[in-house]
Amino acid sequence: MALSCAAASCVAFVAISADAQSRTSSLSWVRLDGAESCIAGPELARAVEVRLARSVFVATPNAEIVVEGRAERIGVGTAARWRAVLHITDTSGALVGDRVVESSAVSCDELGRVAAVAIALMIDPVTAPPDTTPPDTTPPDTTPPDTTPPDTTPRDTTPRVPDTTPPTSDWRFEVDVALFTALGVVPGVGVGGQSTFVIVPPGFVPLLIEGTLIPFARSDGGGARTDFLRVVGGVQICPLSLRGARLALRGCVGVDLGAMFVLDASVALREREKVLVNGHLALVGTWRFAGPFLLRAGVHLLVPFRGVAFARQDTGAEIYAQGIVAGMVDLGVGVEF
Repeated sequence: MALSCAAASCVAFVAISADAQSRTSSLSWVRLDGAESCIAGPELARAVEVRLARSVFVATPNAEIVVEGRAERIGVGTAARWRAVLHITDTSGALVGDRVVESSAVSCDELGRVAAVAIALMIDPVTAPPDTTPPDTTPPDTTPPDTTPPDTTPRDTTPRVPDTTPPTSDWRFEVDVALFTALGVVPGVGVGGQSTFVIVPPGFVPLLIEGTLIPFARSDGGGARTDFLRVVGGVQICPLSLRGARLALRGCVGVDLGAMFVLDASVALREREKVLVNGHLALVGTWRFAGPFLLRAGVHLLVPFRGVAFARQDTGAEIYAQGIVAGMVDLGVGVEF
């Protein structure tokens, strides 16, 4: 009977270990303001895989669990310390587990090591090595080189991880689509579609390429019925960029260039198209609700750089003129990768 129980325990242990080792994961790691010196996401992923002695992380859409974390500097003066907040969710977005680790060391190096240990244990608590292994093994590895060949010690122990990290691994991209309502850009209230492509270079603020389309708007001014179409594209830079584990906020400024066309008119017009040039201010918030998928909402202020007006050819009566300021509100979805 004892042998049967022992065998069953062994089988259960092996099954749990195999399941943990076969499970795929993705890693989302953010360094908040003040924690830029902490370990970067690719280095942290490599440290976790070294501890587990196998490849662990895949692209987020292919992962069975998502590991999300952030590094931050909290406190001031002698009470300042480093903190890492870790969450694990499954493919449905349900929370599987979370953990907070801290370090009071002068540099953030210790926090990176502790975070790698914590993530390894959260992913695979069965086969991950304990936290005491790295401190016990590191001093013997570094002491002999320091006493005999000082020139080779730094090359063997420190630059190994940076040398294998791709230079563009910290780039982030986001693609959004949204519906919006606008006031002041077409006659009445305009309803249209918007698409946005966001590029976030390493160590820089987000850059945006955005396009909007209002396929139909009607004016009954000037004693005529006129139908318009408005197409605009623009670029923006976002000096305000706040980002947490799931929520993000960005404030952007840019320039739009496009055109407004007359689709149909009941009378002859002096011009049937006008070039549009606008200044663009935007405040956009996003919420990552499941894996890489986002919900977004934005408020936009548009300031025309040139006047836009349409008039009848016969009497010169004005049919429509764009205001000196316009606004838009959008709501949509997106994906981050």
